[in-house]
Amino acid sequence: MDDTAEKIRQLDAYAPGTMERFTQLSRIQGNAKPQPPRETLVALLGDHETMITLLTETLHIAEKADQQGVVNYLAGLIENHTKYRWMLRVTAKKM
Repeated sequence: MDDTAEKIRQLDAYAPGTMERFTQLSRIQGNAKPQPPRETLVALLGDHETMITLLTETLHIAEKADQQGVVNYLAGLIENHTKYRWMLRVTAKKM
Protein backbone atom coordinates (compact mmCIF):
# COMPACT_ATOMS: atom_id res chain seq x y z
CA MET A 1 0.00 0.00 0.00
CA ASP A 2 2.79 2.42 0.81
CA ASP A 3 4.36 1.99 -2.64
CA THR A 4 1.04 2.64 -4.32
CA ALA A 5 0.36 5.68 -2.15
CA GLU A 6 3.82 7.02 -3.00
CA LYS A 7 3.19 6.58 -6.73
CA ILE A 8 -0.11 8.44 -6.38
CA ARG A 9 1.60 11.30 -4.51
CA GLN A 10 4.37 11.46 -7.14
CA LEU A 11 1.60 12.26 -9.62
CA ASP A 12 0.48 15.17 -7.38
CA ALA A 13 -2.72 13.42 -6.34
CA TYR A 14 -3.87 12.31 -2.91
CA ALA A 15 -3.99 8.65 -1.96
CA PRO A 16 -6.98 7.33 -0.02
CA GLY A 17 -6.14 7.62 3.65
CA THR A 18 -8.57 5.23 5.29
CA MET A 19 -9.74 1.69 4.77
CA GLU A 20 -13.28 3.04 4.39
CA ARG A 21 -12.15 5.19 1.45
CA PHE A 22 -10.25 2.28 -0.13
CA THR A 23 -13.40 0.18 0.17
CA GLN A 24 -15.49 2.89 -1.50
CA LEU A 25 -13.06 3.08 -4.42
CA SER A 26 -12.53 -0.67 -4.76
CA ARG A 27 -13.88 -2.76 -7.62
CA ILE A 28 -13.46 -5.82 -5.39
CA GLN A 29 -16.19 -6.35 -2.85
CA GLY A 30 -15.59 -8.54 0.17
CA ASN A 31 -17.95 -11.04 1.73
CA ALA A 32 -18.27 -10.75 5.50
CA LYS A 33 -19.64 -14.28 5.84
CA PRO A 34 -17.17 -17.16 6.06
CA GLN A 35 -17.21 -19.25 2.89
CA PRO A 36 -16.22 -22.86 2.24
CA PRO A 37 -12.57 -23.19 1.13
CA ARG A 38 -13.35 -23.88 -2.54
CA GLU A 39 -15.68 -20.87 -2.78
CA THR A 40 -13.06 -18.69 -1.10
CA LEU A 41 -10.46 -19.90 -3.58
CA VAL A 42 -12.73 -19.18 -6.55
CA ALA A 43 -13.49 -15.70 -5.18
CA LEU A 44 -9.77 -14.99 -4.76
CA LEU A 45 -9.14 -16.15 -8.30
CA GLY A 46 -11.80 -13.75 -9.54
CA ASP A 47 -10.32 -10.92 -7.49
CA HIS A 48 -6.90 -11.47 -9.06
CA GLU A 49 -8.54 -11.47 -12.51
CA THR A 50 -10.17 -8.15 -11.65
CA MET A 51 -6.86 -6.72 -10.46
CA ILE A 52 -5.03 -7.85 -13.61
CA THR A 53 -7.67 -6.20 -15.79
CA LEU A 54 -7.67 -2.97 -13.77
CA LEU A 55 -3.88 -2.77 -13.63
CA THR A 56 -3.59 -3.44 -17.36
CA GLU A 57 -6.07 -0.66 -18.13
CA THR A 58 -4.15 1.68 -15.83
CA LEU A 59 -0.83 0.69 -17.40
CA HIS A 60 -2.15 1.70 -20.84
CA ILE A 61 -3.19 5.07 -19.44
CA ALA A 62 0.27 5.53 -17.90
CA GLU A 63 1.88 4.63 -21.25
CA LYS A 64 -0.18 7.27 -23.04
CA ALA A 65 0.83 9.80 -20.37
CA ASP A 66 4.51 8.84 -20.83
CA GLN A 67 4.86 7.88 -17.15
CA GLN A 68 7.50 5.16 -17.52
CA GLY A 69 8.09 4.78 -13.78
CA VAL A 70 4.40 4.15 -13.22
CA VAL A 71 4.33 1.75 -16.19
CA ASN A 72 7.19 -0.24 -14.68
CA TYR A 73 5.54 -0.30 -11.26
CA LEU A 74 2.22 -1.47 -12.72
CA ALA A 75 3.96 -4.13 -14.84
CA GLY A 76 5.46 -5.56 -11.64
CA LEU A 77 2.06 -5.65 -9.96
CA ILE A 78 0.53 -7.36 -13.00
CA GLU A 79 3.30 -9.95 -12.91
CA ASN A 80 2.64 -10.65 -9.21
CA HIS A 81 -1.12 -10.99 -9.67
CA THR A 82 -0.60 -13.22 -12.71
CA LYS A 83 1.59 -15.51 -10.61
CA TYR A 84 -0.99 -15.64 -7.80
CA ARG A 85 -3.74 -16.34 -10.34
CA TRP A 86 -1.74 -19.25 -11.74
CA MET A 87 -1.13 -20.68 -8.25
CA LEU A 88 -4.82 -20.40 -7.37
CA ARG A 89 -5.84 -22.10 -10.62
CA VAL A 90 -3.51 -25.01 -9.91
CA THR A 91 -4.81 -25.30 -6.36
CA ALA A 92 -8.44 -25.14 -7.52
CA LYS A 93 -7.88 -28.04 -9.91
CA LYS A 94 -6.68 -30.18 -7.01
CA MET A 95 -9.80 -29.51 -4.92
